[in-house]
Amino acid sequence: MNKTLNYILKGVKVLIILVGIILTYMTLDRWDSKWGEGTDVFGLKILAAHPELSSPLTGVVYLCYVLIVFTFAIMLLFWLVRLASDIKAGLPSILGVVVIVVIAFIAYNMASDFMDPTWNISAQEKADIMEGNWSKKADAGIYMAMIMGIITLGAIVVTEVRGIIK
Repeated sequence: MNKTLNYILKGVKVLIILVGIILTYMTLDRWDSKWGEGTDVFGLKILAAHPELSSPLTGVVYLCYVLIVFTFAIMLLFWLVRLASDIKAGLPSILGVVVIVVIAFIAYNMASDFMDPTWNISAQEKADIMEGNWSKKADAGIYMAMIMGIITLGAIVVTEVRGIIK
């Protein structure tokens, strides 16, 4: 069973590497100033407004979204199987997830949905941003990155001090 799973995972790894190489080539080959205009989360609005931007790369990007969801589902499945087989070994993972959720909650509550009135955007673009609460979500992401960075730096300092003391 383990050998079969190992061969399957090696094959999937090679397939992912090949897809990455092909995507990199397609991105570099078709790169154009039009792609720099920006996009919404999934690129749907910009593609609807500019059908000339659609290319074979567009379908591959959506394939990447599907692969990311598939990878997350597989990761979650393996984690649950490991947790079911040995719950004591899974406790650090559960604690890590809880800590990240708490940090995300704190970051979201610290975030604001303020938009600087001096930004040169149309009323429709501003309404689109405010509709999905994207400004607050982006702000929360920045706060979360800063909190995680501070925790990481603190952990590095503590580890180094412990190393010096020993």
